[in-house]
Amino acid sequence: MMENSGAPVWLFAAFGFIMAWTLITTATGVIHAMLERVNRGLQDRGRAPLTRYKKGGLTLFILILSVALAQVGIIDLIAKGYQALAYAFIAVFLLPLLTIGVYKIHIKRKEEMADRQCAGLTESGVINKTAD
Repeated sequence: MMENSGAPVWLFAAFGFIMAWTLITTATGVIHAMLERVNRGLQDRGRAPLTRYKKGGLTLFILILSVALAQVGIIDLIAKGYQALAYAFIAVFLLPLLTIGVYKIHIKRKEEMADRQCAGLTESGVINKTAD
């Protein structure tokens, strides 16, 4: 598309340089933010922050992981990622909500009914005169 624009060659070179520089600075900022977040988490737990060598190792791991993920392709990565997130949502949130949540609601209602019966109240909250 840009080849047909009739722009001079130096403009293509400048555009390529600016795009590369933007990607590098963005990646550097993201990795730096991740390292700071890890350090903050360690400090909040009372542990020592990452050493210089551990930061380098973690940075290298992140870069290798990003290259491996880039081999998959962005469309497949997003499609598979959203599918995995949907299954994780079902497993982590929906299943416990429908099982443990329903169980806890049932137990709570039983306790409330027992408390009302002890207090002499009917289900509607009116005092039962025949309880005397």
